[in-house]
Amino acid sequence: MLNVTFLIRVIKIHLHLRTTFKRNDKSRELTFSYCAHHIRKRQSHSSPASGPWNVLFFGTSNFSLESLRSLYNEYRAKKLCRLEVVSVCKEKKNVIVQYAEEKGIVVKEWPLENNPQDFHIGIVVAFGHLIPLNIINSFPLGMLNVHNSLLPRWRGAAPDIYTLMKGDTQTGITIMRIAEKFDTGDIVTQEKIDIHADETRPELNMKLAKLGANVLIDVIGKLPQVLSSSRPQGKLGVTYAPKVASKTSLVKWDEMTAKNVYDLQRALLGLYPLKTKFDGVTIKLLDVRQTSKPEDGRNVDIPGFARFDRKSNALVITCKGSSWISTMKVIVKGHSVMSALQFRNGFIRGRKKDWILFQINFRRIHFSSNYSKVSLFYVFSWSGNPTPIFKAAAVGTPKPVPVESSSFKLYNLPSVGAILGFTRSAIDGRDFTKPALLST
Repeated sequence: MLNVTFLIRVIKIHLHLRTTFKRNDKSRELTFSYCAHHIRKRQSHSSPASGPWNVLFFGTSNFSLESLRSLYNEYRAKKLCRLEVVSVCKEKKNVIVQYAEEKGIVVKEWPLENNPQDFHIGIVVAFGHLIPLNIINSFPLGMLNVHNSLLPRWRGAAPDIYTLMKGDTQTGITIMRIAEKFDTGDIVTQEKIDIHADETRPELNMKLAKLGANVLIDVIGKLPQVLSSSRPQGKLGVTYAPKVASKTSLVKWDEMTAKNVYDLQRALLGLYPLKTKFDGVTIKLLDVRQTSKPEDGRNVDIPGFARFDRKSNALVITCKGSSWISTMKVIVKGHSVMSALQFRNGFIRGRKKDWILFQINFRRIHFSSNYSKVSLFYVFSWSGNPTPIFKAAAVGTPKPVPVESSSFKLYNLPSVGAILGFTRSAIDGRDFTKPALLST
């Protein structure tokens, strides 16, 4: 039996519509325009049950490009309703701006003058700028970030570099919700991959960019339900990957094994070549490889010790832990690329010894007595066989005072009293803050 109340409501609506459509064309057009505007506005500021979505993409780099390509393919297939881009617009256009203009995608310049309107979700990939809370909150579904590490490991701007530099054997992609602070948002999903032993930063980045784009499209296809299963990042295992500068490429021979040096080269490939110093001159090391001690056994186990190996035609350099790297080519500051043989002929041959020592970092230990503070650090003496010696200086003293390399002997220092000297092996890992180690 029909509901009488329902029928009455239907008749009233019908009469109202008839009255509306009797208006002139201009009034009718304004009515439809007004209604359509408010329907769109209401839809864009609510959380729809399903797509297609209006997406605003934030990116600046080559790593971002794979995700933007995938989103554009979704847009062309009508799986996205709208796609626009936010990027940094400089005189020299970045790859994101170039691609967007090529495909006819609207580009908004960062920083935005107003909060985004009529977008359901924001996607951030290698953007490099902190996004304020008012922009994050302007998206009904929030914002998602494609991050190239397994968070919370390697938060920051350079996860790819630190992943390789620290010798990680696994990495991956994290899709997370954008929070007020960098890389701290809830994790939506993660996917792991293995890292090959010789994989370089450009190779790893390309692999992760493609993986990230695929995982992103999968997540968008599962919106909004997939957001409900997001989880907070754990507090354990948090590490940071800040931006690196050229000084990162300086090899610390006394602190780095051959594998550490090789991993550093993999991490910085395409950014900075490895560097060392000899007689105060910067030398760039190209195509570094791990190797074994030369068969003639003439390379001593002193970090930074370098000799030309005739059998391999390479410069072989000693690293920490009795390990070795070789390089076939170098660049001395002020010179062009030269082979290891050319370097040997120009910089080693003609010396009393057939080796040189690249600069190492001074290991400095500070401790104090009731009278004065003293800094102790070791360097190497090369009179005869390579032998480490120590130097010590009171704070404020312009020049250090040499002391011999013997364990637990007493040495007098001007205006300081006396100090116990230790061999390098005795120094490493010891606590020198106790006054008992000083006699005055």
